[in-house]
Amino acid sequence: MFRSPKVWTPNEVPAAQRVWYVIVCLIGLAYMGYSLYTGTFYLPNKRGNGATLRGINAYVMCAAVFFWVAHLASYVADHYDRRNNEGAYARFATQTKYWAIAFLVAAIVLPGPGR
Repeated sequence: MFRSPKVWTPNEVPAAQRVWYVIVCLIGLAYMGYSLYTGTFYLPNKRGNGATLRGINAYVMCAAVFFWVAHLASYVADHYDRRNNEGAYARFATQTKYWAIAFLVAAIVLPGPGR
């Protein structure tokens, strides 16, 4: 019995979701650049009195934002890449997500200046 090969179709990401990801990536990159310039990273919270990270903690948080932006950008790039390599994009997205979480936790847990 002969089985026909499975027909491959590239991933499709809805236009609204792609636009949203690009906007969030640009905002993340802009905030990361501002935080690198000032050396502080403000984390807002629900009650209005957020936390300000300074020094090395702010830089580690910027690394977390960088990996988070790379994670979102991989979905947009995968949509436009018509080659059969969804597995590579999935691995990249998983790794960048874990790196972003690791840097986020490190930025909050590490003792910073003045602690």
